[in-house]
Amino acid sequence: QEVMGQVPAWIVRWGITLLFLVVVALLVGSCFFKYPDVITADMTLTGQHPATAVVTRAAGKIQELLVRDNRPVRQGDWLAVIENHADTDDAIYLDKALERSGSDVDSLDKALSKYKELSLGDMQAAYSGLLSALHACVNYREIDYYPQKMASIRKQIALYKAYYNETERQRKTLSEQFALTRRQYARDSLLYSRSVISSYEHETARASLLQSRYSLEGAAASAENLRIQIGEQEQSLLDLTLERSEKEFTLRQELQTAREQLLNSMNEWRLRYCLIAPVGGVVTFTKYWNENQYIPSGEVAFTVVPQGESRLVGKVRIPIARSGKVRRGQRAIVRFSNFPDQEFGVVNGVVSNISLVPTDEYYTADIDFPEG
Repeated sequence: QEVMGQVPAWIVRWGITLLFLVVVALLVGSCFFKYPDVITADMTLTGQHPATAVVTRAAGKIQELLVRDNRPVRQGDWLAVIENHADTDDAIYLDKALERSGSDVDSLDKALSKYKELSLGDMQAAYSGLLSALHACVNYREIDYYPQKMASIRKQIALYKAYYNETERQRKTLSEQFALTRRQYARDSLLYSRSVISSYEHETARASLLQSRYSLEGAAASAENLRIQIGEQEQSLLDLTLERSEKEFTLRQELQTAREQLLNSMNEWRLRYCLIAPVGGVVTFTKYWNENQYIPSGEVAFTVVPQGESRLVGKVRIPIARSGKVRRGQRAIVRFSNFPDQEFGVVNGVVSNISLVPTDEYYTADIDFPEG
């Protein structure tokens, strides 16, 4: 009755103290015990060097299967060829010939001289253009027109110069003869003025002077004409040299252009009809393993699995919401589908990288597995 009428003071004091201690314990504990925020996202487990699919770009039957299942291949090896109008052996030969020879005329002519009749399908027009440009270069070199023409002009220049030198010597001789004739005419004129010689003798001396002058002027004119002809021939030689350089440049450019067009055509053919190993590794067949099997366009024909050790990496798509809390080095708890994690446990990972910008409202993060 006494307790029901009034609560004893010791109960109130101890009750308040106990409640205070509980509140303090909760406050202190909240500083040490934290409940982590959980962000759930889907992850795809892949390797650092994942298997690479070989996808067809053209529909058709397998014309040639060049490898066997589960055999090692190198990057760039031809695996198969989809049916087309080109002969595969001719295409492979031409590809190797162009790679070995480059743009050198001799190397190209030597590489293609034995096998000019190739069946190349869609590449035939570009190949014919290369043969035409190559034939023009070889024909230009065999005819040897410009070197022969230039040698002929140089020979003419040498002859003109020799004739010019001879004419100059004659002109000097005629000049000395004209000087003597002029002095003789001066003496005869003095004698004629004193009536020592007759008018006939004076006229004869004058005729000799005029003849000597005429011969001297003729020699000078011949020398000048030869000098002009030498200049014209030298100009012709310069023009021919320039024309030769332009011709050779044009032929080289046409050959280079034809070669590049053929290489582009071959690349298009290779991308369209050839299945080539994108990486080195082991090729594995899944749905297609025989020749004459039909493969639709865009279908995975083969898969190349890289050899050697490859570190496993998890690719995670994190929603933009709450993604700001994700940091590098944070722990990631991974639960795999169809794996009894309650029996064997979860897999621990670490966030190693986060994309700087989102794609389709998702960030991409990499998960490493230090424990394997």
